[in-house]
Amino acid sequence: MRDIQHIPWCGSNYGKGIEGRRVCIVGYSHYKDNGELDTDGFTVGVLEDVIRGARRIAFFTQIKNYFAFKEHGEFWNRVLFFNYVPDCVGDFGDRYKTASYDQISRANFRFRRIIMDERPHKVLVFTRKGWAALYPVLGEQHCLEQMPYFAWATCEAPGHTAQVFGLRHPPGASYDLMHGDGWPDSGEAAVKGFGSASKLYRIVLILTFLASA
Repeated sequence: MRDIQHIPWCGSNYGKGIEGRRVCIVGYSHYKDNGELDTDGFTVGVLEDVIRGARRIAFFTQIKNYFAFKEHGEFWNRVLFFNYVPDCVGDFGDRYKTASYDQISRANFRFRRIIMDERPHKVLVFTRKGWAALYPVLGEQHCLEQMPYFAWATCEAPGHTAQVFGLRHPPGASYDLMHGDGWPDSGEAAVKGFGSASKLYRIVLILTFLASA
């Protein structure tokens, strides 16, 4: 039987992006409600439900708020989204489960393929488990001594290089840091003149500046 491979959500305005940059959001995994079927279209179905208000999932709401958007459709139609694990980890009781060896192997191959196909400028990985598992796919990883849970690397794919940033999963993240407060002075200097940028995008700009220092 063929393995399930969730198709990424690609918003209708992904090409326009945020602040003129194509942004990809990566979570860790989906789980099914009891009796729900896992299909290739699972991720797309979840995002369609979130946008029309049929599902309320804190992960998607918090990330939308980080970027200072009011409406789900306004934000999620500007980005690419997929979970690191290519199929559901199980039912509700399995929602914190770590991916199997087979899922990780398929996930890393899929990650690079999506980067190659969709060519995002910036990839925000909102999962420590996923970030750790991506080690074979990414270049040298860097982190801030002051903020060890914020890291960056690059993903080299044929014809494209994406900057990839490791961030905390929203429920475990510091509110102040995720809203752009408490960053090093050197980083804050990098975003002067970007007053219109959303707060999380300012964090990415800071990390980009530090990565190139």
